[in-house]
Amino acid sequence: MFNSIRFVQSLLCRVMGIKDVKTLKPLLAGAAVAAALTLGAGAASADTKWTVNGTFDDGTTLTGHFDINQYNFLAHNWDLFTQEDGQQGFVSHEYLPDINGFDPALNVVQFVFSDYFGEMQLTFLHNLNVASNNNPIIGEASWECQFSYACPDSPGDPTRYLVSGFASASVPEPATWGMMLLGVFGAGALVRRARRTAAVATA
Repeated sequence: MFNSIRFVQSLLCRVMGIKDVKTLKPLLAGAAVAAALTLGAGAASADTKWTVNGTFDDGTTLTGHFDINQYNFLAHNWDLFTQEDGQQGFVSHEYLPDINGFDPALNVVQFVFSDYFGEMQLTFLHNLNVASNNNPIIGEASWECQFSYACPDSPGDPTRYLVSGFASASVPEPATWGMMLLGVFGAGALVRRARRTAAVATA
């Protein structure tokens, strides 16, 4: 095992032009830090997390959140709430991740009642796989239908439409990109330092 480590170290020294194994250790440590920073920043921004706020044509509201994962699919963790409207008969409902919810297009998501006796569709102006501080809801294509197994296709199904609203997802902060760049530049600086040290030692 020890001989294998020595062999790998000597091979890396030859590839990187370093003649002293001692100068290799800080370089490897810096590379590990750079990789950790890069992977950590990437993992933190893997899912696009959307917060939704909207108003229906009956004056009630929609609030909640959902995520689009790194594969551009609806993540199984949504939580959306619609208000009751006593005049038209709509009941309040909380859409939770049972088995229902899908994304037929990159800017459309649908959520179904757990008993399939209602459904909600949200259509946005922009694709949901790209974070934005303001992704408007398209009203005529965003609705909630209740008390029907065929929402909203059957005549007479009680349906209410969103007249305004938007979703917001935080854009990666400058600090995230700064961490990644810092790791890359740090690794490069360590390579240059190791080569200078090796050149001085052989002079």
